[in-house]
Amino acid sequence: MNLNDIPGLDALYFIPLIDFCNNPPGFNMENYSSESKKYIRRTAARNLLLQSQLNEILTLFDKNSIDAAVLKGSYLDKLLYPPGIRPVGDIDLLVHKEDHTKVSEALRKISYFAETKGMPLDMQKNISGRVSYLKDSELGIPLDIHYSLGPYPYLAKIETEILWHNLVRAKINGLNVNVLDPGFAFLHHLLHLFHHIDGNWIVSCCDIAAMVHSEDFEINWNRFLKHAKEYNLHLPVLYSLNKILEVFGPIIPEIVTGELSLHNPSLKEKVLFNLSIRKSEKTDKNINYLIQFLSTPGILFKFRCIIRILIPYQGVLPESSRTGGRILRYLHYYLNLCKSFIFLFKSLFRRCK
Repeated sequence: MNLNDIPGLDALYFIPLIDFCNNPPGFNMENYSSESKKYIRRTAARNLLLQSQLNEILTLFDKNSIDAAVLKGSYLDKLLYPPGIRPVGDIDLLVHKEDHTKVSEALRKISYFAETKGMPLDMQKNISGRVSYLKDSELGIPLDIHYSLGPYPYLAKIETEILWHNLVRAKINGLNVNVLDPGFAFLHHLLHLFHHIDGNWIVSCCDIAAMVHSEDFEINWNRFLKHAKEYNLHLPVLYSLNKILEVFGPIIPEIVTGELSLHNPSLKEKVLFNLSIRKSEKTDKNINYLIQFLSTPGILFKFRCIIRILIPYQGVLPESSRTGGRILRYLHYYLNLCKSFIFLFKSLFRRCK
């Protein structure tokens, strides 16, 4: 893959990261321009601030008897990368859903407040599987509290209780913290890459490559395949693995992609996969609700999805139409909704790519 073909790829931001993941032992920061080195130093400084706030939050949770596991870049930055190579946007923590009230009360003590994003908190918890918090400070790092790995149709398939029983301990910033076991962490990042294929997927791609190269991540490929098949995740996992092969070459055993490609998907799997790919090509947020409606179990939840589709929040309305009048904004929304339903019916007859 020509990295210049990746939309929004900034060489200053990504090239040192990609170079490290291509060849960790041969990585040398002296090979980069003064501008790249300056960016790396800024990234290292911000990551240090993030790690300091992570320590503060974990210590606070420990005092309030709140179990937490650290996810994604919040710990991979320290575990896999040299300082400043892997930019980290926010802090990601997995907690028990029943601890939501305790979490909110504890976070308020250090000036973290829930961000509604135009959607009630219960909808955030049930649809996205997380609630976002912002610190009332210019230096505050965004915080995502996860109650599952993410939304349906794929991330939420991995049962949260299974994750809690497969945590391992890692030493981060002098603290012994909970993290996902290597197999589940690898699977999580593959699904996260697919979920964000319309955005900054290259960072997840690099994390996966770094895991493969790292001696600290001993991936049991047979166990990984067992989990991918058990949760019926063949299509998104294979899609993500092919993305990794495009960027980094043959770093994944052929038997893994070979086994996954033998899967014969059902009609429902094809429809959900094609809708998810369309979501990556479009910015119409109503497609998310359509996917949630089709994939999330529970009649009550499906009813709430229908209500949200037919009577959308302001935050769901297309960005390009928000400057117009109220009627125009809704007309634009319902036009996009009709297009999504047309695409859904076409997907019923489309072959899975």
